[in-house]
Amino acid sequence: MGSTRKDEQAETGAGAIRALLVDLPQDLAACVPGLGRLRAVSIGSETFDLRALAQVMPDVVITPLIGPGIDILDLARRLAAFGYGGALRAVTGPIPCPAEVRAEVRGACSGIDFDLLVVAEPARL
Repeated sequence: MGSTRKDEQAETGAGAIRALLVDLPQDLAACVPGLGRLRAVSIGSETFDLRALAQVMPDVVITPLIGPGIDILDLARRLAAFGYGGALRAVTGPIPCPAEVRAEVRGACSGIDFDLLVVAEPARL
């Protein structure tokens, strides 16, 4: 597993950050600064499992804070159960109490590096 990751990093650049996007709609992904510089793989929550995590070996998992497919606490708990030690970022528009959300997720899964990516709401037609 280690040599495969080394080979892939050589192909994408030594410092390439690997991102796993879970249920992240394209319009919301477009609002995330710097996402285009990441080597990203997008999957739906229905296919998110240990095997998918092992195939991508992400440095960061990015998902909406609130979405139809998976609850952020459920995803954080699943990542912790899988032994994931990377970053988990939840994309959201402005919310009233971001510190409380951070504390709740961090408290539920202390081994996960969790934070919010607060972005401007995508334009709706």
